[in-house]
Amino acid sequence: MNSLFKSEFKRQLTYNPLFWACVAIGACIALLAAWIEIQIELNTLEATLQQGDHLSYNTLLSVISAYTAWIPTRIGDFYSGLYYLLWPLLATIPAAWILSNDSKEGVLEQQCLRIRKASVIRIKLYVSFISGGICSALPLVLNFLAAICFLPLSTPKIYDEIYTAVPMNSLFSGLFYNSPLAYVITLSALAFIIGGLFSCVVCLFASLTKTTFQAIFISYFLLHLLAFLGSQFSAILSSAQLREVGQNAFIKLNFFQLISSEYAPTKLGFYCFCFVLLLLAIFISYKKTCRSDLL
Repeated sequence: MNSLFKSEFKRQLTYNPLFWACVAIGACIALLAAWIEIQIELNTLEATLQQGDHLSYNTLLSVISAYTAWIPTRIGDFYSGLYYLLWPLLATIPAAWILSNDSKEGVLEQQCLRIRKASVIRIKLYVSFISGGICSALPLVLNFLAAICFLPLSTPKIYDEIYTAVPMNSLFSGLFYNSPLAYVITLSALAFIIGGLFSCVVCLFASLTKTTFQAIFISYFLLHLLAFLGSQFSAILSSAQLREVGQNAFIKLNFFQLISSEYAPTKLGFYCFCFVLLLLAIFISYKKTCRSDLL
């Protein structure tokens, strides 16, 4: 079992060029996003100091922080939007490609001659979870590390929340305004878990269908379809003077921005719903994969 885990870890992560390509793409997005925000905030700081506004309370000065430059708190920016658009692909492509090829090329069959099929599938899912989690969370970690190299780690003031992307009534806003580092750790951990679970779901679909591209892009298309329908329902309700209802997380159905500071009522319930849905999909697909014919 341990030898198989080590072998799968090397195949799916260490020696998998697609994994490193996805890591590199995520890192580039993270560093570019950090660079843009650092330039904006340093220019703001320089202008404030030149005008002497730093001698009295200044709102622009109070929101200059590595925490306000972090990707989840800059959801309206180009590179932040690019991350949210691509994270499902970055999380799923490396492991799904390997698992689908294993099914097509007979690698899975050979492994099952030595170890029970259920155990083999579980080990592959463990490694897929790690792969998807790294590809989802690493860009957020790199983005934050780049930001703290140039920007102060000052805690944003709650009375300046109108100038940040973290409304007081958004999920985990209490952490952001009291212990922002805990906020960063919490969202990064959620990114790891969600990316890992989504990777497991797509990997099982790829193994069952033995078609990598269909499994990846059909699941990706479904996320886009749900987000589109959710945005339409939200717009209709908002135009009918039901804005608060339209902002409901269960109405918006935006899986892409699960790991963001976006305000949406019942977002905690939506998190729980997504976790249950992903775990249910993994359980059903796992059982079906274990019972399927290797040939």
